[in-house]
Amino acid sequence: MANTEERIRRLQNRLAELRSSASYPNNCEAIARVDVQLAQIYASNGNTLQYQDYIEDAIRTLQDPMCPKGQRTESMIRSLEYYKDKPQLLAASNIPGIYRYLSLIVLLVGYLVVILLNEFMKSVFTENDLIGGIVVVFVLSMIINFAVRGRATRKASQQQYR
Repeated sequence: MANTEERIRRLQNRLAELRSSASYPNNCEAIARVDVQLAQIYASNGNTLQYQDYIEDAIRTLQDPMCPKGQRTESMIRSLEYYKDKPQLLAASNIPGIYRYLSLIVLLVGYLVVILLNEFMKSVFTENDLIGGIVVVFVLSMIINFAVRGRATRKASQQQYR
């Protein structure tokens, strides 16, 4: 909880800096992004009033006449309008690093095992076996990544609604 409060405080300080800077019109998208990050934190904590305040603040910032209009700005406004009344969709769920990088770890270890097996057992393995082993490791890493990430995401969303 202290980590969340610290992050909120840092983002609010960043927001105040961006709003008070002389280049405010050029920082509209950055200000809106910080507002969205704050809204995500409040949505994940279940504080829907603060969530809606920050989303509306982001929309007002992007619609400010001083801010330059562009395709990206209009796209952000449309997205924020969609998410305004749906805090559960925008709630931030942090996935631990091990789940994010598990696929790369499996690839690295798997390729290392395949290469070592090929080196030490040249009489048993052929070139086709090496290529097949690499393909198997690649497919296995993708399957593990989808399974573990899906489970972690479901677990995080279940904890969020408790």
